Amino acid sequence: MESLFFHPTTLIVDRSITPAHTQIVVALVDGYFTGKRRYLRAGRIRVMPANSDFDTIDYKVGQELRVFCVATHNYHHPRA
Repeated sequence: MESLFFHPTTLIVDRSITPAHTQIVVALVDGYFTGKRRYLRAGRIRVMPANSDFDTIDYKVGQELRVFCVATHNYHHPRA
């Protein structure tokens, strides 16, 4: 699935939502923030990009992975 986000885009997030399978989240992975689709099935945890230029991150035991918030809306800005 290719990204629906184009540069520049403002992402609106909500920290009160519990992230569910396939929702777009902002996560901290090994000290770096990323916005990706959350995947959680059969005990497998991963965050998957919507853009094929980026890699899927499969969670490994001992790795830092913290989901901070869930994306609820995005606004595309016209290019200047």
